[in-house]
Amino acid sequence: MPAIPWTPAQVAEMYGVSDETIYREIRSGRLKARHKRGQSRKWFITDDALREWAETMLED
Repeated sequence: MPAIPWTPAQVAEMYGVSDETIYREIRSGRLKARHKRGQSRKWFITDDALREWAETMLED
């Protein structure tokens, strides 16, 4: 069964940061996210992308 992708709001809540912080990370390319098909304003973040981002944030 495939993992359900995370929304930016869910990631923000999980890490105790604002939604805008997550969108800034997406825009900078540090956090990989994709648009939902046909919905250019809605983003989703996979478990792999979230794990990769979290690991790089711990390094900084």
